[in-house]
Amino acid sequence: MAEYPYVEVVEYPKAIRLIDSGWNDAEPVYCVRGDFSGGMYKPEGPNQMIANELYGAINANRDFFRPWLPWVDSVKSPADEMPIVESLADRTTCKYYLRLNGWLTGVVGVVREDKNTGTMEIGYWHDPRYNGHGVMTWAVGKAEMLCFLYGDAKKVEIRCATENKRSRRIPERLGYRQECILPAAEKMPSGVVHDIVVYSKTLSEWLERPTGLQNVDWIWPPKSYLYQWEKYHKLKSEWEKGKQK
Repeated sequence: MAEYPYVEVVEYPKAIRLIDSGWNDAEPVYCVRGDFSGGMYKPEGPNQMIANELYGAINANRDFFRPWLPWVDSVKSPADEMPIVESLADRTTCKYYLRLNGWLTGVVGVVREDKNTGTMEIGYWHDPRYNGHGVMTWAVGKAEMLCFLYGDAKKVEIRCATENKRSRRIPERLGYRQECILPAAEKMPSGVVHDIVVYSKTLSEWLERPTGLQNVDWIWPPKSYLYQWEKYHKLKSEWEKGKQK
């Protein structure tokens, strides 16, 4: 498995190019408004500043996150975010923090992996003060691509509470299939129990419409860009040969 890249940066308005790409004729994958720029990043090792920023974003929005994220009230200080920063810094993990116009606004990445089936689950949270600009849809699309090309995933899943309509819109925009609903699958600290909807996309489905492979203005290390396209064409060729058998 290749190491994940440190940085994927995009000028968000350019994501609108996907509308004309032919990958999603029904509706735009990304709905971007305003003049925003930013990207997905990995810190260079344990970084107290990143821990401070993560804590600040969570602490400022506890009431917004609390109904959906069971771990929110366990984050009581920046020190509680240091294990997260360490996992973000690990080049063998598909985990990134997001910046928008310089501000740290959220986290996206793999939260569960089943190596036996090749399934990876993507999780995410985003500061609601920066919602509505297509940022997290872009980031989840990039994470999905990284799972298939770097993590050798055979399937990617996204799980949301059925009532969390904002979160559900992300996999729906990205073309995921609703696989099932798990009744009474997650209990929150408040005592509320959520049904969980499971969305999924297989490698073959992604190869037909490779979300996340384009719309990168800058990547580090630069060789990652070449690796991504070479790996995509290799997988695509193997998949097409398999269809012909």
